[in-house]
Amino acid sequence: MITNQSLPSPITSFSKCSNKVLPIPKNTFLEVLPVNPNRLYAAFINMSTASVTLILGERSDGSITKGIPLTPGGSFEINLINLYRGKVSITAERDAQISFIECE
Repeated sequence: MITNQSLPSPITSFSKCSNKVLPIPKNTFLEVLPVNPNRLYAAFINMSTASVTLILGERSDGSITKGIPLTPGGSFEINLINLYRGKVSITAERDAQISFIECE
């Protein structure tokens, strides 16, 4: 869950952020974000009534039951505490939609 809590670290500023919405057709695997060595933050919010699964890595590395499940309205955040700069993929059993942001 995204909480926007203060962290015991120096303030981080971003020079660029991209906001997007991605429709996810049922039973497909999509790349949400490519590898980005400059990524400092990303957040993903499930905007649908179907569960989706985030996969940190290649699409073939995950499945609907193998990854980070996001229930309807659920969210996942990449930040300085759990910084991941690799590829992010997604899948869903039913048609779904995800809103996300990536900042450098």
